[in-house]
Amino acid sequence: MENHQNWGRTTFVEIHTIRINNMEGVSIVETAVLKELINKIENLEVMVSATLNQLKDSRKPYLSTEEVRDMTGFGKNWVQLNKNKIGFSKPGKELIFKRSDVDEFMSKNYFKISKNKQ
Repeated sequence: MENHQNWGRTTFVEIHTIRINNMEGVSIVETAVLKELINKIENLEVMVSATLNQLKDSRKPYLSTEEVRDMTGFGKNWVQLNKNKIGFSKPGKELIFKRSDVDEFMSKNYFKISKNKQ
């Protein structure tokens, strides 16, 4: 239940909160503060949705050429030159790569030089 009241220049909103452990509370919150909190919650919702979409995309088993480029940081020519080494499918006009094949290719071609202790 909300009740808006104007006292001078400041607008307050009375908010009745839900019952918790049989205790009911009433809060008086300035409208500007309430709007700011609502805005922050809406922004948080957008951020959570974007994060979930990124997580969903990171679990996709198949990747387009552009997604391979994004994943590896290499250009289109590099993908074309290495497609046979990585492995690909071409169900139409577009190349499709298995994420696991791209991961394996990148790991296989990763070299780490260890420093000798002197």
